[in-house]
Amino acid sequence: MADLINTSELYPKIDPEILDSCIHCGLCLPACPTYLTDYNENHSPRGRIHLIKAWSQKRIEYSDSLSQSINTCLMCLGCQTACPSGVNYEAIIESAKVSLINYQNPFLRKLTGFVFKYILPNYLVLKFSYYLLKLWQFINGKKIFDLILYFLGKFKLENSKFYGFFNKLNELQLFLPDLSNYEPFNLEIHDCNPCTKPSAKMSDNVLICSRPQKLDKQYVFFTGCVMEVFYHNVNQSVVNVLAKNNIGVANNKQTCCGALALHNGQIDIARKLAAKNIAYLGSNPLGVIVTGSGCTAMLKHYENLFTPDDGEIYSKARAFSRNIQDSAQVLAKFDNLKLNLTNKIRVGYHAACHLAHAQNIHDEPVEFFKKLENNNKAYLQFIPIEEAEYCCGSAGIYNLMNTQTSLLVLERKMKFIKEAGLNYIVTSNPGCLLQLQTGCELFKVDVKVMHIYELLDTLIN
Repeated sequence: MADLINTSELYPKIDPEILDSCIHCGLCLPACPTYLTDYNENHSPRGRIHLIKAWSQKRIEYSDSLSQSINTCLMCLGCQTACPSGVNYEAIIESAKVSLINYQNPFLRKLTGFVFKYILPNYLVLKFSYYLLKLWQFINGKKIFDLILYFLGKFKLENSKFYGFFNKLNELQLFLPDLSNYEPFNLEIHDCNPCTKPSAKMSDNVLICSRPQKLDKQYVFFTGCVMEVFYHNVNQSVVNVLAKNNIGVANNKQTCCGALALHNGQIDIARKLAAKNIAYLGSNPLGVIVTGSGCTAMLKHYENLFTPDDGEIYSKARAFSRNIQDSAQVLAKFDNLKLNLTNKIRVGYHAACHLAHAQNIHDEPVEFFKKLENNNKAYLQFIPIEEAEYCCGSAGIYNLMNTQTSLLVLERKMKFIKEAGLNYIVTSNPGCLLQLQTGCELFKVDVKVMHIYELLDTLIN
């Protein structure tokens, strides 16, 4: 990944062996959600590789169509799982993104860079944004935008930039999280170490962590930035379920994992955030457990952000990446869970792309739910859904930047969820949670969307 480091290059610098490993067989096509939306070869993995290869070899120059081909990629890596040749598509698309950012609108580049560098790593700012979003939802901001668009239409301004701006903002409101009722400035309640003090109470509808008297295992808890502030209830559920299985967590200083920065080509910011997390967490003897699979994949990816030329940080990054565990990996440690249910429920599982494809964790969650079903046959039925490992269309901020394509991908996903006749659909990533909740509302699918641990927290004794 050394060729990713130079962000001033106007052409991607990619190892020719990686590019030549693609034999253009087309077996990746059925695994590519964007290709399945329009069957455009330029929006397929092999089509993108062909274009990126020509660009890296300076046989073609940058163009809007090249940019569109690369930017419509969800980076879900479903193609990488499907590829019989083992093509490292992740390295190819990340390298292209790093070069592509040099052609991005300067204002947009600075704006996203500011968010990645100063907003996401700043928990105080994120907590204030929680209140702003809560206020916007309280005053029903969507109706305000609907009213503005209505009056602009009355004055026949549908084709104006002003109308387009407010219409885009109105679209983006589809992906606003429905915020839980808790106090974001009082989030320090993750504590399931043996203790006699009562746990803090987050809200009336979230269980209080029941601390074990003796721990069988303990982890450092990586809470994430967006995950911690906007999905704090899910983080608390992870702590609760671990506690009920005699596993504790320890808090440690940390910052944003840098995934969004990397996936949008801003590798310099991603490297700086990685270096901070390695400094904060790297010397801790405990393993690091992570709630959101996107964060986990990025933390495991740190070793690829540095090279031997970077000195000590390279060896530290390699050791750090090998010390990371997704919360989904820990499910195998839970034996003979008994559910607190009176009626039978039907549960399906959507595999987050950064769990299944980026981390290559396919079987563990499925096997866990099969075992849970077997131990609780009267109360739970696990229903496999079609294309469970296909992207839902969230992909970080993809749904904000490529809304229409995102919704087409989501519509296909919701079709299969609806056909399965579920009561619950569970997943392991905050982006997927938000996207699937949006899908249920948009496409009238009566299914409750929850993180795996959030569901377990409500069901197990």
